[in-house]
Amino acid sequence: MNVVTKTKGGEPVSTPQAQREGRLAGKVALITGAAGNLGGSIVRRYLAEGATVVMSGRDATRTQVALDAALADTGAAAAQASIVTMDGADIESVRAGIAEVVARHGRIDILVNNAGSAGPKQVLGDLPLNADELAGTPDSETVGDAARNIMVVAWNLVRAAAPAMGEGASIINVSTIFSRTDYFGRAAYTVPKAALNILSKGLARELGARGIRVNTLYPGPIASERIRTVFAAMDALLGNAGSNGINAALYRDLPYNLETDFVPVSLLVTGPNALVVNPRIFPVNSVAELLTMIRAQPRGHYNYATAGAGSSAHFSAELFKAMTDTDMVHVPFRGAAGMAQAAVQGDAPFLIANMVNVMPFVRRGELRLLAVTSLERWPDTPEVPTLHESGLPGFETIA
Repeated sequence: MNVVTKTKGGEPVSTPQAQREGRLAGKVALITGAAGNLGGSIVRRYLAEGATVVMSGRDATRTQVALDAALADTGAAAAQASIVTMDGADIESVRAGIAEVVARHGRIDILVNNAGSAGPKQVLGDLPLNADELAGTPDSETVGDAARNIMVVAWNLVRAAAPAMGEGASIINVSTIFSRTDYFGRAAYTVPKAALNILSKGLARELGARGIRVNTLYPGPIASERIRTVFAAMDALLGNAGSNGINAALYRDLPYNLETDFVPVSLLVTGPNALVVNPRIFPVNSVAELLTMIRAQPRGHYNYATAGAGSSAHFSAELFKAMTDTDMVHVPFRGAAGMAQAAVQGDAPFLIANMVNVMPFVRRGELRLLAVTSLERWPDTPEVPTLHESGLPGFETIA
């Protein structure tokens, strides 16, 4: 076991000093996974707020480089930050690292559990369970490795650090929004994160009695080429032909070429989208009545929900807006469940979505079906007109 600790200048840090004013001045914060993108952002924010930051990582060189960059970016004093090198999956290494931090600062006021890994990116049947199955794959971890690096690391850190934390201290476990929604082909990542969510609740009940707060964060994706590439790869793994076709039209840098990497086999199923509204917000029975209500309010007054930006539902709604010269605010969700719930609750009372996603709510009277997006009426709902019939000639979108 080898634990390395040092400051930017190579000398130990004395008791915390308020090098700069801020909401965290005088607080000692231990941040794991500090050399990563998210960890680096957390470190910079904590330094800007005056905290004394200890950056934890497995690789001393990489963590030191991250510390130097954070100090340069924030202008914080060298004495305000230091590193500790430890293997979070090894409880003895963690205990030794925590002992170093306590010897240096006397306590830990904030523990940010941000360490983790991406985990193998395979469907369930192909996930590598041992070294033999891992060999020859593009992944670097087995399922067990991912579980240790994502959830067990946080558990070890809390076990070792909690005795050094007093009343008013905080533990922040960084989870992911994908532990609460669909993230196809990433079970080895999302399942340990979901376990971390449950662990956080248990820790809150136990440590709350000592005045230690336990919070769980669910960061989600931000708009970037990297995030779009991740989702495109997930759609390719899922075999979502609709998303694949749309992505090819929207994004320049995809990890696949739709024309050369895939061979069409057969058209399996097709169908229209459905225009539905919340009848409490829109007590109407036709598209014409709906447009009268929308136009009676300022542009952008109403929201509309979709199962995601760039989906067929998104394009259908934008086409509707363009053809009717109306404007509503797009509220994208990562999946149909959140979209439908927003419509039922009235937060986004208008949507155009796949019929399979909205018909259960229509049958229960929670949503009202006004039109379908095909040029001809749909056999399953012959009484429902098309948008083409409802004053929008030529309107057609098929999912």
